[in-house]
Amino acid sequence: MTASGIIDARSVDITPAIQARRRCVPAATFGYVVTGWLGILPFVLITGMLGGTFRLSIGLILLGLVSASVAGVVAVASWKAERGSRVGAILQNVFIIAFMTALLYAVHRASSDGGGLMPMLAIGTVAIGGTSVALSGAFAAFRYQRLIPDSGALPRTPVMRQLQAAALMLTRNGLLAILHFVGAGVFFCLPAAIGWTVLQRGLSNSSVSPGWKSFVAFFVLLIVCLEIAKRLVAKGKRLRQIHAADARRLDTRRPILLLRSFRDDLTPIERRVDVRNWRSGRAGDLPITLEETLERALRAHGPVIAIGRPGEALPPAGAAREYVTNDDWLARVVELAAESQRIVVIVGKSEGLSVEYASLARAEAWSKVVLILPPLERSELLARWAVLAQFDSRIRSNAPAVDLPSAALAAVAPDGELRFVTCQWRDDECYELAVRWIMATR
Repeated sequence: MTASGIIDARSVDITPAIQARRRCVPAATFGYVVTGWLGILPFVLITGMLGGTFRLSIGLILLGLVSASVAGVVAVASWKAERGSRVGAILQNVFIIAFMTALLYAVHRASSDGGGLMPMLAIGTVAIGGTSVALSGAFAAFRYQRLIPDSGALPRTPVMRQLQAAALMLTRNGLLAILHFVGAGVFFCLPAAIGWTVLQRGLSNSSVSPGWKSFVAFFVLLIVCLEIAKRLVAKGKRLRQIHAADARRLDTRRPILLLRSFRDDLTPIERRVDVRNWRSGRAGDLPITLEETLERALRAHGPVIAIGRPGEALPPAGAAREYVTNDDWLARVVELAAESQRIVVIVGKSEGLSVEYASLARAEAWSKVVLILPPLERSELLARWAVLAQFDSRIRSNAPAVDLPSAALAAVAPDGELRFVTCQWRDDECYELAVRWIMATR
């Protein structure tokens, strides 16, 4: 394999890029810790000004404002560095090294005044370790950017469109979605609140000792609350979905059409459990589907739309739905395919999807198509690929260059060859980066 991850002329392996991006996460986390320290400092300084002179008070207030501003910059830099930004990684390292240098100087002064050597050694160890982590994250960010092509600067959303998007949440379903997310937050926090209350009572009254039944009851409560919260989040995401017409009004770029079998609407996908999920308060097993992951990666390039299942009460989370009658369905798909900048197809074998394959072949639209290989068993993938191959000679003549279960997606290049994107894992991060890669290189 070359440094760029290319296995041969017909496939690219993004595993090295994902490994580099994952090494950015600990460095960004350290940046968030520094942000927390800087964010607390203004409150400490402003509290201390109450007993000082007027000039000292003004100085402390200004120092507190500067500290809060630096904390905000570090937070943004860490957020960018976590996503593989070179600029974010450089800024984060500049601030972290400066902060650690100032901290070491302060501890050195305290030690020289009789504070002892141990605090200096402890803080020095933390400073060296944290700076090393931050620097390793910077190197990983540079490697990640070298492996994943830049898709270019994304246009900013006008303020008026942002306000229109916010206004859509004031509809009945939008307000219900907000209530579901608030309810999920309550159930997430409820076990912690109850546990803290019990612990406080135990500390205040040593004679009260919770028995094993209390611990069992607490864990049962924890499991029940987390399950309720997961269901509320899943329902809330479906409630906040907007119609395809609204999505296209808010984003006037050419749409991205999603074609799939209706039974693949809720295809689950493995979600990587790492420090990012726990740091942001999200459990690693929150409901997420393949379609959600694809929509999240594609929305930067345009509105993602799809034909909805007739008669469904709520659309699944992901692409914005447009509902048509059975008589108008195929004509509308052909019309949308012609208007779209890209056509993303989750490879399947249903009768309806086969008809859509035939329409793409007649329109000679395969050059716009990105084929998504869902995370399924090898036999199922081969069966789905066999159905797809019946409708285009180029796909039929270009046998897969890789083992299908290791491929996340494929696309037809201008020379008629299939290009596969492969990965060691089959989780949401793999599909997200695979889509970014193919969108940036086609």
